[in-house]
Amino acid sequence: MQLISIISGKKSLRINKSRKEMPDIPLPPEPIITRWGTWLNTALFYANNFLEYKNIVESLMDDTTSIKNLK
Repeated sequence: MQLISIISGKKSLRINKSRKEMPDIPLPPEPIITRWGTWLNTALFYANNFLEYKNIVESLMDDTTSIKNLK
């Protein structure tokens, strides 16, 4: 249970950082596994906003495995 709260806390920090650094860009859509259209919309969203999200990822600390893998 504690691990879930740590992960959730870090997720909310990342969301807040995204909103602060990119106020005009909405949060990315979440794809639904069984719906191809949602995957395409998500891919297009990241393609259109690649540089902004690249800057966010590069500014994150390497304190989690997922961030280390992204970098």
